[in-house]
Amino acid sequence: MPEQGKGFLFEVSWEVCNKVGGIYTVVTSKLREAIASYGENYFLLGPDLKTNIDFEETDEDCWARIRETTAMKDIACRFGRWKIPGEPKVILVGAGKKYNKDQLLYTIWEEYGVDSIAGGWDYIEPVMFSYACG
Repeated sequence: MPEQGKGFLFEVSWEVCNKVGGIYTVVTSKLREAIASYGENYFLLGPDLKTNIDFEETDEDCWARIRETTAMKDIACRFGRWKIPGEPKVILVGAGKKYNKDQLLYTIWEEYGVDSIAGGWDYIEPVMFSYACG
């Protein structure tokens, strides 16, 4: 386990501040241990759906550099806390306008061999989100 203030953990999930199914339960059930291990160096990334009910934007000092970097990369993000026990830090990532869907799917096919051009929006939206998080 890292010492408090040492190391960072960034966890990415479509179900951060977005209760859809079983992964939401997995993410929320391990928060106490992750926060105990990483403290304020634990960050969650989820999709910015504009309807993230348990999310509250904050203007904490920790967001300054991250906010600047995401702005330079033209990735729309909101920064704040997940309003559940432990109130972990959250970055909500909006990738809908960042990428051309067809170009992104082609790039993923060309670079990684993933044939996803026929995928529906329930597949494409999470792909665009996860690519932006990366």
